[in-house]
Amino acid sequence: MIAAQAKAESRPNHGGVILCERGTSVGSDQLILDVRNLVQMRSSTALVALDATHAAQRPAFRTRLGQGSDGDLFAVQAIARAGVAVGIDCLFMEVHEDPSRAPVDSKVQWPLDSFETFLRELIHIANASKWRTHSRAIEE
Repeated sequence: MIAAQAKAESRPNHGGVILCERGTSVGSDQLILDVRNLVQMRSSTALVALDATHAAQRPAFRTRLGQGSDGDLFAVQAIARAGVAVGIDCLFMEVHEDPSRAPVDSKVQWPLDSFETFLRELIHIANASKWRTHSRAIEE
């Protein structure tokens, strides 16, 4: 990501650079998130984002069957909690009112009716973490 950040910063941009962790491919059907990557990216001058729903996907398995990607919804929760605890600046999650009817990535879509509760939990985790040295306080 250091080289990608340097390349992006060498070009004119409007608002800086955001580095996004989306998981690393392991074999052909697993994405793994290593929170050490988030910590290392935080040491740069860029903002750090985490795509929690993408990192919980198993992209190749269902694609081979022509059904889109598979994934583990329980992992979305764990990945988002870990990212917030280490101090990410941005969190991306796919949220849907009826995940089973989502046109893509239905296995990792967070249910809209429980999103507010989960978001409040993440805010509590962020506020309990002592990582914030240059970020604004998160308010409910």
